[in-house]
Amino acid sequence: MVGPGRTLSLIGPTNNHSASTPHAPWFASYLELLISYRYFSDQNQLRYLCNQIRRYSQSAN
Repeated sequence: MVGPGRTLSLIGPTNNHSASTPHAPWFASYLELLISYRYFSDQNQLRYLCNQIRRYSQSAN
């Protein structure tokens, strides 16, 4: 039973890692915060937000 055990141990950490990456909850809570403060009324702030999110997701990957 060495084969299945090694396969499971190989799959396990990658699933845990992808589930615990911080950018998904951070992204959701950040958007909720901005929407609740009506941050999207200013186009310059919206453009800045998109650039920040793009930069953050690139650094997270």
